[in-house]
Amino acid sequence: DVVVQDGVLQLTAYEICRESQDMTFLLGATLEDLANQLVQWHGRCKYVFMCLEGRVPSPFDWNKAIADFIAGTPEEEEESEDQSAEEEEESEEEESEEEESEE
Repeated sequence: DVVVQDGVLQLTAYEICRESQDMTFLLGATLEDLANQLVQWHGRCKYVFMCLEGRVPSPFDWNKAIADFIAGTPEEEEESEDQSAEEEEESEEEESEEEESEE
């Protein structure tokens, strides 16, 4: 569960045993900040596994802002790809119409 409001990001983290913890971060907080808080919350581990809105971050994502990582969820990426494909088709149709009118 993620909510962005008044310049902060509020999320609910869940352990495998279904215990939950509400957490609040500034919008610029990174995935590393989140991981550190999760380790501190759990207390018995050094590493955590994270899944945010259906996406699993890689070590290369560590410096990404939590909000930016979540904003790039696969569903939104698919929607933007669909929009790009539609725009591309429209521009191709316009070009072919222009070519036909030139002949």
